[in-house]
Amino acid sequence: MLDIPKAAAADNKSAKQAEKFITPAAWRAVPDLQPAIATPAQTNPALPRIAGNPQAHWHRAPCREGGGVLVKSTMLPEKPATEPRRKWHLLRWTFVLLALVGGWVVWKQYDFQKAVKEANGRGWQLTYSDSFEKIGVNWRAALRKDTSHNTGRALDIPTGVISERDFDLIRRLKPKQLFINATFPWRDMSQLEGLSNLTALVLHDCPNLTNIDALKDMRELTVLGIYDSLSLVDIDALKELKNLKSLRLDGCKALTNVDALRELKALKALNLSECTGLKNVDGLHGLTGLEMLDFSGCTGLTKNAVDGVKSALPKTTFGAFPKK
Repeated sequence: MLDIPKAAAADNKSAKQAEKFITPAAWRAVPDLQPAIATPAQTNPALPRIAGNPQAHWHRAPCREGGGVLVKSTMLPEKPATEPRRKWHLLRWTFVLLALVGGWVVWKQYDFQKAVKEANGRGWQLTYSDSFEKIGVNWRAALRKDTSHNTGRALDIPTGVISERDFDLIRRLKPKQLFINATFPWRDMSQLEGLSNLTALVLHDCPNLTNIDALKDMRELTVLGIYDSLSLVDIDALKELKNLKSLRLDGCKALTNVDALRELKALKALNLSECTGLKNVDGLHGLTGLEMLDFSGCTGLTKNAVDGVKSALPKTTFGAFPKK
């Protein structure tokens, strides 16, 4: 005779059903005339009585041998069997997630190293610096202080003509400071999308630039230089650059007023040299924190306009900036 496990099944609805005990865990053939669920009296009178288990499940199926009925009982453990499986699945997916993150980090590092090699092949200079003097731009002397507080990658692109494909490489390098000595031929700055973390941006030659709205998203900028833009008139986008400390608009001959700079209270240095179309500088009167201002070559300004700025900014030093 098969060993009968110490398990019992009971239905809490009645005391009579609570007296019924489970048959062996293995399959057992029962004659057709017997009920589908056998009790201890029908199977083994010596079976000890055990408290009922409402989690027991009965299964009935025809027997292949002897024309009887197969009765199977299954007693569920007190703790669900799925609990360790859940822990195992959670651990497995944690390892998978860590593997994916690790693979992504390795791939990004590989892609960056590949981009650096490509940039070096084009003659670009990528350095790690917290001072503009280290990359050949004498901003520190111009501002009388260091305005770059964020150490990061500084990318210097030499002369020539920059293309759209070059900006794909620039985005892969993720510089914090970007200096483009090459000609910037476009009318807007849409090519700079994806570089919102820049702290310094200098465009040395942008003769066709008329729209600088893309600068609104570069709220971390502390240094901005736009040189020789012959068509730039609207600079309202600069209102959003509350952290701007140094601004150079050398040679922007179409610029007529600087009212957009009225809200830039953090501004320390401003270069408007050779802005021959400039006629109104009343927007500068409230910039009491301004330390250095250059009006040289602004032939459109009257003496009264210049004197008004000087009287409004008594602590500001007026003079020519170093060469760009």
